[in-house]
Amino acid sequence: MITVENVNKSFGQLRALKDVSGNFPKGTVTVVCGPSGSGKSTLIRTLNRLEEIDSGRITIDGRDVYEPNINLDQFRMSLGFVFQQFNLFPHLSVLDNITLAPRKLKGIARGEAEQMASDLLRRVKLSGKEHDYPESLSGGQAQRVAIVRCLAMQPKIMLFDEPTSALDPEMISEVLDVMGDLASEGMTMVCVTHEMGFARSVANSIWFLEDGQKHGEFPVDDFFQGTSDARISLFLSHLNRD
Repeated sequence: MITVENVNKSFGQLRALKDVSGNFPKGTVTVVCGPSGSGKSTLIRTLNRLEEIDSGRITIDGRDVYEPNINLDQFRMSLGFVFQQFNLFPHLSVLDNITLAPRKLKGIARGEAEQMASDLLRRVKLSGKEHDYPESLSGGQAQRVAIVRCLAMQPKIMLFDEPTSALDPEMISEVLDVMGDLASEGMTMVCVTHEMGFARSVANSIWFLEDGQKHGEFPVDDFFQGTSDARISLFLSHLNRD
């Protein structure tokens, strides 16, 4: 579904990505992890061109993401992107946050869009929140609304950039449960996260990045139990200590 070939990205003198290559297969969940500053968020943001690459190639569903004549708005409609900080429109209700893009970009009638939004909210246990505003939601509720907003566009792929990092511990499971449900339904997902419990139970493979490079790609069991890689062992020991 997604192929990354020798991708490089710099911010001034900082080389954020260094010849990163690999595949994210259709219908699988890939967790991207590594220490802070390793290039994880930069990598996932290049997949839908929130960050432009300096060189290399990224193809999604067989199409070059960086081809000159690509309709970027049309392309992004097939990708859901969930941010750390929710990025809901504060002046719009939950219902309007969810239905705005389907109505404006896909031309879906208001009634149909609102029914779809209500169905999706029920799915993530947020029925009755349609007319609330983001400021009245807990962090876990806001992030679930952000996920629903993506799902309302019926994407082929969901990208998550540390979706639980801004949440209190008791709210994290609310979001991870929804992500787990999506995975069980066969959604292609790329997740930047340090939630190793989620990775162990849901992911198909794990990428480990360090200093802008792909240090390795591992099946889940190898990453947690069978790896002889000293760097991975050190990373996991730090997480366990935390």
